[in-house]
Amino acid sequence: MRITLWHPPQNPQRVRAYLNQLGCLPQDVKAFVVPHGNGVKLSVSDAAAAPAVLEALHEAGVLSEGQTLEAVPFAVFEERAQAGAGKAGRAPRAKRQGSSASNRAPARSLTGSRLNEAEALDLASIPVPDPVLIRIDHREPAALFEALQGLPNVTLERTDLSLGDIEIQGRETRYVIERKCCAETAARTDFEASVVGDDKRLFFQSEKMRLEEGITPIVLLEGPVHDNSRGMLVQAIDGMLSFLVTIQRMNVINTYSLRHTCYVILKLAAHDRSGLGYEPPLRGRKPTGLPQVAQLAFVLEGMPGVSANIARLLAERFGSMAGLVAASEADLAAVPGMGPKRIAQIRAILHGG
Repeated sequence: MRITLWHPPQNPQRVRAYLNQLGCLPQDVKAFVVPHGNGVKLSVSDAAAAPAVLEALHEAGVLSEGQTLEAVPFAVFEERAQAGAGKAGRAPRAKRQGSSASNRAPARSLTGSRLNEAEALDLASIPVPDPVLIRIDHREPAALFEALQGLPNVTLERTDLSLGDIEIQGRETRYVIERKCCAETAARTDFEASVVGDDKRLFFQSEKMRLEEGITPIVLLEGPVHDNSRGMLVQAIDGMLSFLVTIQRMNVINTYSLRHTCYVILKLAAHDRSGLGYEPPLRGRKPTGLPQVAQLAFVLEGMPGVSANIARLLAERFGSMAGLVAASEADLAAVPGMGPKRIAQIRAILHGG
């Protein structure tokens, strides 16, 4: 069981403690407690599931034998939420599967990875030119919210999202991100559990995102998805990723860690508002120290329908741009590979036709 605190934005003095990672609840059923007298009051979106939630609280040690929620101070839930915040890298929605130390796979080495570099990324170094609203589901780890808080032009809203875990309000679209944690765990990662678990929730989540209009859907995999798999073969993971891209039309992004995820979220917001911030070159590095004919050929390759071979032939035939401009249609037609359509395209560029 993972407990997450949530304060309504319109009334920060109020608080709820959401009960997550409950295997007894379907994905769309929510359970939370609020302070009530000297104890707490339980709310479950499906009242029929309330007894199962109480049983889970007993199993987790929150309730002792014969004790009722009216006798449990809300501070108990606050302490558990704070204790769980230090495990933000863990999967917030994965079901905990029974596992012992003897059958746990050995930890993988990340030798040569760039995790440390990703952890050192400075979020404040990304200029967000215009105000952006980023909405984060209340079940996401507090560390995600805290890392993005206080940045210029960034407004955060912690709320109950019906689609995805993170939403960026873009200029012409909403970027809806379904975040799947792939950090090493004793059992299945969040990504694995969402694929092979009983609810197969990633299939349904991606389908809902695919059918939603006006959004750019993104599945974000946080951590080494292949290395930390406990039950899925490499080909099974690749098959799921291929399914997400080709069938579900998802954009798939991989990050190293939660902090790296925050960095990517800001990059998406910044690029949505100002692009790259500069005009990217359409060609590769310009040649230097080459003969004039070779440099002319490089320039001509940028024209539509002009291959490297035709550019070389034109440069050798006419020797300079001035010579090419002065060439007649007959002169151009004498060059191998120059047909009427290509001649018309080139002359339109050279003479503004």
